[in-house]
Amino acid sequence: MLGGHGYSRFSMMGDWRNNNDINVTWEGDNTVLIQQAARFIAKNLEKKMKGKDIKFKCLSFLKKFDEVSSSKLDLQSPKDLYDINNITALLEFRVNILLMKSVGRLAEKIGNKVKPFDAWNDTQTFYLQSMAKSFGELHAFNCFKAKLENFTESPTKKVLREFMILFALVQLERDMVYLRENDFISSESCDLIRNEILELNNVLKDHAVSICDAISPPDEVLGSPLGHSDGKVFNYFNFFKFFLRFLTVI
Repeated sequence: MLGGHGYSRFSMMGDWRNNNDINVTWEGDNTVLIQQAARFIAKNLEKKMKGKDIKFKCLSFLKKFDEVSSSKLDLQSPKDLYDINNITALLEFRVNILLMKSVGRLAEKIGNKVKPFDAWNDTQTFYLQSMAKSFGELHAFNCFKAKLENFTESPTKKVLREFMILFALVQLERDMVYLRENDFISSESCDLIRNEILELNNVLKDHAVSICDAISPPDEVLGSPLGHSDGKVFNYFNFFKFFLRFLTVI
């Protein structure tokens, strides 16, 4: 089935390509929003350094900024990765270490007599952008966690909790190099994270269809080229075959 329709109109590759064209238009907006988020965090860090209170709950991770060079997290077994406090600590450390690197980079540029505007722009790639994205992922995790706390214990809550942990571990695995800064976690802990991602994939694969059914996105959002939400896959292809025959007769 995939071989027969993989390169036809049914694969929807053309639609995906056309839908991607819009990314060229709003890429500028995304860059501006990321810079605004980075500036928001940097300004509040400046307030913290001056002894002022930070009123935003989403920036609570800044309380641990001063400890970023000395803090450690000991992960001994896969069970430790199911402790929400450990996952939160990992995500918060990643934001703080990237923030520390970003501030250091800015200070270095300005110390070399680079204009503040140029210094800010030169600190985007690998620093401020990465920091702002990691902050967004931490915030998404915290919002999911807050919603999940209102659920009663059930198989559904267990599955959603595992999906939440998988989301966090996948983001952390991509930035493993930062988690190794100052030996916050050991190299063995890195292997532990990777192995647990594989284990969670194996556990959650049986729930993937149920999750899609529960969320029930429309066919065009789900983007499946070979099936439909009503389950009548073959009716669609039968119509296609009939249409081809009709064209042949004409």
